[in-house]
Amino acid sequence: VNYRPTWYLQVSEPVAGNYYPLTAALAIHDDKSEMAVLLDRACGGTSLNSGDLEFMVHRRILADDARGVGEALNETECGCRDCHCAGLRVAGTTGLVLASATDGPGLRRQVQARKESPLVTAFRAITSMDRVSPLSGIQGKFPDNVSVMTFHAQDAASILIRLAHMYQAMESSSHSRTAKVDLQSLLPGKQITEIHEKSLSANQDLGSITGTTVVSVDPMQIRTFVVKHKPASSSSSSSSSLAGGLAAAF
Repeated sequence: VNYRPTWYLQVSEPVAGNYYPLTAALAIHDDKSEMAVLLDRACGGTSLNSGDLEFMVHRRILADDARGVGEALNETECGCRDCHCAGLRVAGTTGLVLASATDGPGLRRQVQARKESPLVTAFRAITSMDRVSPLSGIQGKFPDNVSVMTFHAQDAASILIRLAHMYQAMESSSHSRTAKVDLQSLLPGKQITEIHEKSLSANQDLGSITGTTVVSVDPMQIRTFVVKHKPASSSSSSSSSLAGGLAAAF
């Protein structure tokens, strides 16, 4: 509060000057415990008093605040500024995470990942349970500090994979470390022939990875790859269906 790490702050607005834009979460902690609020939309947030969190979900101003807009930021349900309609209502869903200071960062990131990418269920009609074979999209153990942001089949022989490290440096003693991901574990039943790293938007080539299918992801890093593989044969229909299902899920 009332502080900036790289320059001296002269406080003239003790409330507004301490609000920060939030897109995912806001957390406070002491030596023993942590409290975090997870968000589903952008808003403002701050902690003006010890142990308190407060949020500004939506701002409505009935008079011009002399910030150069030349009008009041008066958003109403009717879409007019100079009428007597009720103010615009904003509804959302928030999550509350209470944990120890040690477990807090890990639990917060895991809950946040499930909140942003909820489980998708799909059903189909079957005639017998004996005909259903279990399938897994991951072979072996996958790092719990890495998220698969994108898994998209570009064609029959190449898949776009985007990996993101879920933790920032020094956030967690056990998870804020470089993770190793074997891309082959995401393609069970297929043989990888080429791996090309791409820019974040996947429109620029950053080079090829040869001799290994294992890549590293540093804290807060996002890496994008185009993985080429040998197309599954007709006899490997289960693997082909699995890849298609993964592409749809991610």
